[in-house]
Amino acid sequence: MKQSFAQLGRYDAPIANTECPTSRSSSSLFRAGEERPRPLRVVSYNVLAQSLLNQTPQLYSNCSANALDAGLRRQRLVHLISNLDADIVALQEVEDFDNGLAAALASIGLSGAFKKRTGTPTDGVAIFFRSSRLALLNKEEVEYRRLADSVPAHMADKARKDNVALVLHLRDEAAGHELL
Repeated sequence: MKQSFAQLGRYDAPIANTECPTSRSSSSLFRAGEERPRPLRVVSYNVLAQSLLNQTPQLYSNCSANALDAGLRRQRLVHLISNLDADIVALQEVEDFDNGLAAALASIGLSGAFKKRTGTPTDGVAIFFRSSRLALLNKEEVEYRRLADSVPAHMADKARKDNVALVLHLRDEAAGHELL
């Protein structure tokens, strides 16, 4: 049985211990007496592109008008991300990157990159990162349609979609590590 968010508890409560066991002790990465930076906080959301909502309104007939209003949804998203104090934010179905979302998230210290889907869709993917801690080293954009020519014929139809991916190569200035 599915649980509602209210039944699951507070949205900002930790879900599980995020420490990852490794074969080498993380203590060897820092000098004796050196304070370790807090672990990176990563969040990911599908923000529901307004164009896709408009194409399939029957899927959202039980939702209030306020819950579906694009401007209110953006305000709630920025508030949520701010409260989570996220260092990396990955978003799908983003349509308003240049029309307010990037500026809203910049106001809470996040820089970002965006890749629009290919073809006629108006949405895409975005990755934001806390610029006071992370530095962008490189950005790679992937278009699935372009990959279709390089996969076996029986798989090419699945690759011929308007989907995209975005990969950021970042440097964690606090920990001295690079990550993708």
